[in-house]
Amino acid sequence: MTHLFSVFKPARICRRDAVAGDIAAQCVNAVTQRLGASTTEMGVPELRGYVRARAFAVVSAFVEQAVDEERVPSANEIALIATVLERTVHIIVRDLQSPPVITVPSPHVRLRVAA
Repeated sequence: MTHLFSVFKPARICRRDAVAGDIAAQCVNAVTQRLGASTTEMGVPELRGYVRARAFAVVSAFVEQAVDEERVPSANEIALIATVLERTVHIIVRDLQSPPVITVPSPHVRLRVAA
């Protein structure tokens, strides 16, 4: 019996999500190289549209390669392109909008020796 709010995803959806995550991780570097220096001045909605436009060709090529390698059935190609595109855009926008993490070394504290 199928429940409206099922906790568990079917295995095929989990596999598709895993493949989409792998492909998105591969696409991030290729898409980042295509972006111009003007991304620092863009707002988030504009940046999402700009990244999505630059990423579509790269994502399509990577998904087509996955279909050719038979990692993904060709019937799921369009849905996979949409999923990978959104994940790639999310990762790149998150990375461009988040400030760099600066670590401050903690002061050296001597350990007390028990008597």
